[in-house]
Amino acid sequence: MAFFEQLGKTINDASDSLKRKTQNFTEVNSLEKQVNSNQSVVQNMYAEIGRAYYEAHKADEQDVYAEQCGVITRALNQIAQLQDQIRIKKGIQLCPNCGAQLAPGSVFCAGCGAQVAQPAQPMNNAPQGGGSGMQAPNMQAGNTVPQAPVQQAPVQQTDNNAPQMPNTRLCGQCGSQIPADSAFCPVCGQRI
Repeated sequence: MAFFEQLGKTINDASDSLKRKTQNFTEVNSLEKQVNSNQSVVQNMYAEIGRAYYEAHKADEQDVYAEQCGVITRALNQIAQLQDQIRIKKGIQLCPNCGAQLAPGSVFCAGCGAQVAQPAQPMNNAPQGGGSGMQAPNMQAGNTVPQAPVQQAPVQQTDNNAPQMPNTRLCGQCGSQIPADSAFCPVCGQRI
C-alpha cells in the first residue's frame, strides 16, 4: 500500500509543479506582452519626436543634426520621385489643384471639382444645343446647368440596369458610375 501512496504523492507533486510552471508561463507571457506594448509606444514616440525635430530644424544648416536632416530630406525627395515614376508607369494621374488621385478618364477631380482635362467634344452627328439630354457644366462660371428631369430619367434607368461596382454610386447629373466617396463627379464635374 505504501507504494501506491508514494506513487500518488509523486503524481500530485508533478501535477502541482506543472500547474505552477503553466501559471508562471502564462504570467511571464502576459508581462512580456506588456513590455512589447510599452516598447512599441516608446518607439512610436521616438519617431514622432524625431519627425517633429526634423520639421522644426530641417532648414537650419548650423543645427547639431543638420547632416541627419539632410539625409532625411534627400531620402524624402527620392521617395517622391520614385512614387511619381510608379504613378506614371501605372498610368495614375494626380489633380494639379489638390493632389488627389484621379480616376482614369476623369475630366474633373472627384476631390475638389477642378477641371483636370478638356471634356470630350460632341460627335458631329449629335444635335446642336445638347440634344442628348445631358448638358455640360458651365465652365466659365464654375456652375452646372440643371437638366430637365424628363430627359435625365432614361439615362439613369439605363445605368441602373447595368451592374454597379461595389463602393460606387451614380451621378445624379450625368448618370456615370463614380466612387462612393467622391465629392464631385469626375465625368461632368457636378457636386455630389
